Amino acid sequence: MQGFVVDAGDLMKLVMAKAGARPTRTAGAHELSDRLWSVLVLARLYDVDLEKEFLATMNGLGAKRRG
Repeated sequence: MQGFVVDAGDLMKLVMAKAGARPTRTAGAHELSDRLWSVLVLARLYDVDLEKEFLATMNGLGAKRRG
């Protein structure tokens, strides 16, 4: 989890660089794939069905937009 938080900071730096708010960095896909790996590991560790939870979240967001 500590690695995830540190890496999330790196991802934020990348987003800020893309928005022109800080010097540009060349990485991108690597940071995103690191975050995905961390999420998959945590989901397995805590027995979370990511597909089910993702679909439920998206359905809930869609209902809010339609409501």
